[in-house]
Amino acid sequence: MRRVYRWLAWIVGVPVVAIALLVAAALWTIHQRKQEAAKFSLLPPGERQLAIYDAFASLVEANYYDRDFVERDWPPLRNQWRAEAAKARNEFDLYFTVLLQLTQKFPSSHVLGLPPPGASPARAAAKLPAAAPGGSGIRVAVIRRGKGTRGVVDSVASGSPAAVAGIEPGWWVLKSQSCKVGQEVTSEFQTNGSPQDRITLETTNRLDVHDPSIRTQADFDARYRKSVKYTCVAAVETAAFESRQIDGVTYLRFDSFNEPALVDRVLAALDQSGELGVILDLRGNSGGLRDEEMRFNSRLLPTETLIGTEITRDGESEFRTTDGPRFTKPLVVLIGPSTASAAEITAAALQDHRRARLVGRPTAGSTLTSGHFPLPDGGQAQIAFADFRRSSGQRIEAVGVSPDVVVMPTIEDVRAGRDPALERALLELRAARATASPGSPAPAG
Repeated sequence: MRRVYRWLAWIVGVPVVAIALLVAAALWTIHQRKQEAAKFSLLPPGERQLAIYDAFASLVEANYYDRDFVERDWPPLRNQWRAEAAKARNEFDLYFTVLLQLTQKFPSSHVLGLPPPGASPARAAAKLPAAAPGGSGIRVAVIRRGKGTRGVVDSVASGSPAAVAGIEPGWWVLKSQSCKVGQEVTSEFQTNGSPQDRITLETTNRLDVHDPSIRTQADFDARYRKSVKYTCVAAVETAAFESRQIDGVTYLRFDSFNEPALVDRVLAALDQSGELGVILDLRGNSGGLRDEEMRFNSRLLPTETLIGTEITRDGESEFRTTDGPRFTKPLVVLIGPSTASAAEITAAALQDHRRARLVGRPTAGSTLTSGHFPLPDGGQAQIAFADFRRSSGQRIEAVGVSPDVVVMPTIEDVRAGRDPALERALLELRAARATASPGSPAPAG
């Protein structure tokens, strides 16, 4: 009996000790952070900015996924911008000037200095122009191609000031500003030729100039640079979820993977969709939580389907779908420049495994896995700690996902309130149903 008691004591004791050690480690971490915060609070203003900057730099060195960049390119960049951090007048200036510009020098997305909740533009209202909410009707996306980023007009709302002024999808945004209702503003764009030229540019980062008269930058600017004036109206908010029927087809849009409850609504809408299939609109989906992305993909693809591979400094990890109920009806996916991160990974997986046709424009090219690490003032450093390759072996970061069917809306489409990508998606679903055998999922790809 004593042996039984000893055995039970050992079985019970080991977990208790393990839990106690974890609690002790957590308490020690909290204690360390409190001590660091106390020391930080005693620093004079100039040293505070440098302490935040140095903490950000250390987190980059410890966590950024690209070891070659950290060892070769980062040291001179770090030193150059440390000198700028020393000149920062306050923490707002450090975050919104120094760190913002520094992170744009990285050859990847998902690297940011995020200020504490209180360090908002409102704190610098005396130094920044006041701007009550106003809107132009433009959705601007940031796309990454190669080592550079570019703001591009993703969409223009029908009847909006931008539509009236003639601003078109695919233009590059060179200069824009926030505005209040009734305020007239001027924005600068690069028009990039025809809709087909714009698609080529978004895909390859190359603009083919066919006009032999364009020989200098001044000639180029005269042809492609345009200033546009418009008066802002009240901004229109878009719900994060939409589900409706179009001629018996379920149209389903959701704009992030950040909320489990939102993904629940999407999965429920899939379950309730009709037999004619679903058009999944990811054109405004900015990504979000990996667990929610994988939960969603596990509903659309067979068990153990490879979604992609994550590459860190320490090795590689595959991500595969899990077992569970599966949606097998015909599926077409809408994508565009605002489709980013987890939404791009989803689109790529559906394309690679021929589960869905992709219609629209190339995606953002912003897919690295990142973490958020605390900074001394309560801010956070978002650091990309892993690269990602789709199941085909291709990289999405700085490349994007190209659609199977390219559709670039024209200004005539915008002004008429037409959605040519949605119209083409309906045609693709009809074609998929016509070629599908009875009782099986429609082929795609």
